[in-house]
This record gives sequence, C-alpha cells and structure tokens, in this order.
Amino acid sequence: MMKYRSILNGGSIAGAFSYVMFLVYYYALGMNPIGPAKFITLVGVLFVMFKTLQHYRETELEGFARFIQLFSPAIIFSFIYASLNGMLVYLHGVALDAGFVEAIIEDNLSSIGQYKDAMVGFIGKDEYQKMIEQYQNTTLADIALGDAQSKSFTTLVAGIIISLILMKKPPIFAADESEA
Repeated sequence: MMKYRSILNGGSIAGAFSYVMFLVYYYALGMNPIGPAKFITLVGVLFVMFKTLQHYRETELEGFARFIQLFSPAIIFSFIYASLNGMLVYLHGVALDAGFVEAIIEDNLSSIGQYKDAMVGFIGKDEYQKMIEQYQNTTLADIALGDAQSKSFTTLVAGIIISLILMKKPPIFAADESEA
C-alpha cells in the first residue's frame, strides 16, 4: 500500500479542496454548491490529479508507464476524492448546517420551473409532476451521494485522458548497442 501513498494523498487533498470550495460557494458566494459552479472546482481537482499521476509515474514507475499502470491509480484517486468529499458534505449537513439542502432543492426547482412548458411537452404532465415530487423529497443523503457519483464519474473520464497523456514507453535499445 506504500506504493500508492502519493495517490492516496492526492485524492485526499482533492477531496478536501473540493469540500472547502463547497463551503466557499455556499457561505461566501451564496451559490448552489453542487450546481454549475462545481465545474470551476474541477479544474483544480484535475490539476491535482495530473500532478499526482505524474509524480506516481516518475517515482514508482521509474518514469515510464503503460496506460493501465496509470489508469489503475486514477481509479483509486477518483474513489478517494469522491468518497471523501461526499462524506464531508454529508457530515457537514448532519453535524453543522443542513440548510444547504433546502437551498439546493429551491435552486433546482426554480431551474426546471423556467422550462416547465417545454418539459411538459416533452415528457408529459404526469412525469413532470413526478420529477417535481422527487426534487421536493430530496434528502441530504441523496445530495451527498449524487454529488459523489458525479464527481467520481467525471474524474474517471478525466483519468482516462490524463493516463493517455502521461503514458511513456521506455526506450528500445538495439541488441548490438547494448553489447558495445
């Protein structure tokens, strides 16, 4: 497990950073912390992921790596990052302030309310009402889990791209060059 120490540290840093940005968005800026603003945070998380995988390649893999040698740690990074952030958001709601749940529900309801006519025309009035009821019955656990799932999926896709970028094959030496 010591081999993955840099990956675990990077995922933990990204999860803590994401939680801090959650607090900044909600308390300092008055924004929906799991709305479109979280994509701004994603830039920082992806930078941490890139640097973490790069450091892992250079230290643990001696500067060379195939795709799977980088994507496997990217999966670990993604899991640590998303689960830590989801846990911190959930614990924040349970222990400190669950008011953000209502704010998120209201923001989501106002967002879909703007497109009511188009949505009713597309999915029907009954389905639209079911969707409204689902939003109204959203719990803290739903928000924390949904946020963790979206962060996990996003970083897994980014992990594929970053792993492809960081792949580096070792040089091929000719047999006659190594004997000389």
